[in-house]
Amino acid sequence: MLRRYIDITSGEFLMHEYNPNFIGLGLIKPSEPLNTLVYNCGKNQKVTIDEIEYDFPEKSILPLIVNQNFNFENPEQLIAWQFNREFYCILDHDSEVGCVGFLFYGIHHPMFIKLNNEEDEEIKYLTKRFQSEWEANDRFQGEMLRTLLKHLIIKITRTAKS
Repeated sequence: MLRRYIDITSGEFLMHEYNPNFIGLGLIKPSEPLNTLVYNCGKNQKVTIDEIEYDFPEKSILPLIVNQNFNFENPEQLIAWQFNREFYCILDHDSEVGCVGFLFYGIHHPMFIKLNNEEDEEIKYLTKRFQSEWEANDRFQGEMLRTLLKHLIIKITRTAKS
């Protein structure tokens, strides 16, 4: 399933839930510059990023940047969040989330962030919060999605730094 939110400033936020068509075209289709966080809630699988194959472990998160081309062996086992600069600018808000030079534009790319059982449960909980927010469809929806995204980014940043 693909859920999409677009606000009046052209801010775009997407959530892919077990979407078999989930891929990232990076520079092949630069009209969609989206930062991406991918949660592997299934089994270990292969991911190809910019034509290089990697192992994507179960219970892990993979941050991907706007210009990366990627595809997954089993995208139907993944949950992913994608957002553009207009929806949430990690550069302008780095003091809030502290991830700019670490998660998305750091020297360790790709970074596979392994979750322990407690962290995995927290990501599952956040996923449920996102799912329920998609049902709200009111004037607060965009801000709630932005707030949940910030929560997710902070959680992943803390986990990766620990």
